[in-house]
Amino acid sequence: MSNKAYIQQVTTTTHKTKQTTKSVSVFDDYDQGSICLDDHRDTFFEDDMELLLFVLETVKTVGLEDVNDVLDSVYGNKKGMVIEDTWYDWDQIEPVFEKV
Repeated sequence: MSNKAYIQQVTTTTHKTKQTTKSVSVFDDYDQGSICLDDHRDTFFEDDMELLLFVLETVKTVGLEDVNDVLDSVYGNKKGMVIEDTWYDWDQIEPVFEKV
């Protein structure tokens, strides 16, 4: 059974106020969590590995149990993941995990 993990940057618009919020969504078949990007920076990440590093560092400092569960599954099973619609094998993302 496959359990792909994903990281996606998302813009959410509140219907009534039309206010937009940028966030990073991290999910797999079992867990889903997000990080409000507006709390950390004004723009989305252009580089997928920088985005992954941001997520890993944020989880380490802030917590976020659901996001951590997804990342723990990737790390524990040494499997790849999808970041912004691009598949990365474990050997491509392992150096980023090892930095944190």
